[in-house]
Amino acid sequence: MSRLRPAAVVVLALACAALASSCLGVDAADSEPTTKKDAGGNPDAAGLADGSWACSPKSCKDLGANCGATSDGCDKVIECGTCASGETCGAAGPNFCGVGACTPTSCAAAGAECGLIGDGCGKSLDCGGCPSPKACGAGGQPNQCSCVAATCASLGKDCGTVSDGCGGSLSCGACPAGKKCGAGGTPNVCACEPTTCAAQGKNCGALPDGCGGSLDCGTCKAPKTCGGLGTANVCGCSPVDCPPIYKNSFEATSDFPAGGWQSWQNCPTDGTWSASREQYPAPGGGSWGLRLHTTGFVGGCQYPGVYAQTPPISALPGRQYRVTSWSRNASNIGQTALIFYDAADQQIDAQFGAWTPDSWAWSADPPLTGTSPANAKWLRIRYALQSPSEYADLDLLEVHLEPL
Repeated sequence: MSRLRPAAVVVLALACAALASSCLGVDAADSEPTTKKDAGGNPDAAGLADGSWACSPKSCKDLGANCGATSDGCDKVIECGTCASGETCGAAGPNFCGVGACTPTSCAAAGAECGLIGDGCGKSLDCGGCPSPKACGAGGQPNQCSCVAATCASLGKDCGTVSDGCGGSLSCGACPAGKKCGAGGTPNVCACEPTTCAAQGKNCGALPDGCGGSLDCGTCKAPKTCGGLGTANVCGCSPVDCPPIYKNSFEATSDFPAGGWQSWQNCPTDGTWSASREQYPAPGGGSWGLRLHTTGFVGGCQYPGVYAQTPPISALPGRQYRVTSWSRNASNIGQTALIFYDAADQQIDAQFGAWTPDSWAWSADPPLTGTSPANAKWLRIRYALQSPSEYADLDLLEVHLEPL
């Protein structure tokens, strides 16, 4: 009854091994679990990670099949012919012609989670699809649902954190100096980050953006000009166009102490403190300057130091004022204050600027600016030396009303 030859027995044995439930009546639950699928006859396949090799499809001859549809071992179904009259495909083993009936396998019995496979009796089975983000055979295992995680390189990303496409995340690193993640408009890609006019403290003219381009920082409203105060790309009104509303070089006694100047020391311990005109002028400041001298301070006293304050200067409400001054202080602690007062001569606002530390060499201190409150009537400039038993020299005091 059987037409099997010895070679056919070998083929049948191989086929039965692939579909044990059809040939031997062994349930899938009773068989040993399969941890790796064959991927093209690679003898080292069991030691490779999913997706580490390319699948090599098998032929009907390789599979010992001579009839019907069956899987090629990868992701396709191949046709292996028909049986002679009186024979049934699968009766002598999966996809092998014989006499008798064939019991088709199932997706579960074949261990197939997805895709098309042969049922062992000449027909194909559709084992369905995979839930996202998995795909059928994606990990290099035919008819198995798996997900191949992306890499930073495959996504073209080189910074930050991105999804790997399989529910996880990838850390793509940080950008080198001078670049910022996503600065060029593409997320997670390092690119040069252009500077801005605001970041550079500029408000007029053109300047490089640091990435090969340029920035247009605008224009100035007259009488201000771009660089008018000597600082490039900053609007300012030159002393010629906008002379100061108050100026003092301490050249005459009428500059100090006459004219309403006030001076005092908080917390004196002896009587040697002073605020006086001395012949220690700043460059361009004539022959005289203002010298402050402190004594030692009493412990626990508030606001210790020597102070000198200008007479009141008329102030317009809601306008910006700028104070410039020179000092030499040998790195002693001191500051210049711009103080606004109301019509009752009550202090209502103040701005403070520390002197530039030096080694007893004259230098221009940073400009001090402030906007007068709505009820401002006057302003005063106040110097304060706040180190005990020390000296500081001041000169070239100017107060400017910034143009609208």
